[in-house]
Amino acid sequence: MTEQKQKGLVLTGLDGTNPLAFLAALGTLRGLTLAWPERQVCLSWTLLDSWRPTLHVDEGTPSEDEALNGVERFTEMRPGHEALRIADSLTIHVDEFRTHALDAALAADPSLEGRSAADFIAAFGCDAIKPADQEGRIQDTALRTMSGTGHQHFLKTMRELTEKVNRDKIWQSLFHRWERKDPQLSLRWDPEEDRRYALRWKNPSDDKVRVKGKSGAPTEWGANRLAFEALPLFPVMPVGQGIQTTGFSGNRSHDTFWTWPIWDVPADLDTVRSLLALQDLQRNYIDRTALAAMGIRQVFKSQRITFGKYRSFAPAIPV
Repeated sequence: MTEQKQKGLVLTGLDGTNPLAFLAALGTLRGLTLAWPERQVCLSWTLLDSWRPTLHVDEGTPSEDEALNGVERFTEMRPGHEALRIADSLTIHVDEFRTHALDAALAADPSLEGRSAADFIAAFGCDAIKPADQEGRIQDTALRTMSGTGHQHFLKTMRELTEKVNRDKIWQSLFHRWERKDPQLSLRWDPEEDRRYALRWKNPSDDKVRVKGKSGAPTEWGANRLAFEALPLFPVMPVGQGIQTTGFSGNRSHDTFWTWPIWDVPADLDTVRSLLALQDLQRNYIDRTALAAMGIRQVFKSQRITFGKYRSFAPAIPV
């Protein structure tokens, strides 16, 4: 992690207290790191009206157009996106998933781009432990929010976002206040899209919001498009008879929480990967002094909420 604070390009559209926006910031960092392999790309957070991500490139401040050009180049590269085609949802049989995982591992090379498909697969689930159900399906990531019910598919939605999102959508999400006018194609990581039964007068799965003549919950396409590119930073791993997703605690519908750090000194992708996996973030007592020594200024936690086949995330709170 860079020792000295530096000025940088603030992504004013992203709020580090929002799970979707936090992932979009990480997706942007990963994207620019892949698009500019010969440059040093770092990310920090600046406290303004909220915690806003700040980009640093070659120890300087990139322009807005330069950053957008880099992100656009990355979205055209689509590294690792072959992993998004293994199925529409992660309701995959263990044997089938193992085949995809082995194929991705054999095809990988040491470069960040060359191992992208394997990194996505590692973030989807694990075939090394007992199946999630009697049908032999894998235990999958805690970031998975849909499983095909109501024609909402986790991986298919990512593929559709890849085809529909353009430079303007990315610019809107990164640099402007979110208007959430885009219909459907949501990965359900934005707490604004949470439709809990306690807050609705009828079954939310039957209640569709109208947006400019189209059905579906309003969302921000550009943010969702960048956010799923952060998945390789959240691998799952076997823990006992189950799995654990990086950054998460708990594994039931009522006790699953995601905790993430906010740091105020520039950190590159490898450093961020380490920060996300810090065991200190999962302790009952947060040692602020120890975290401050690593540049971490704040820690946020969001509960994953499950209703039937749908999942969403509650608004984050500081820990």
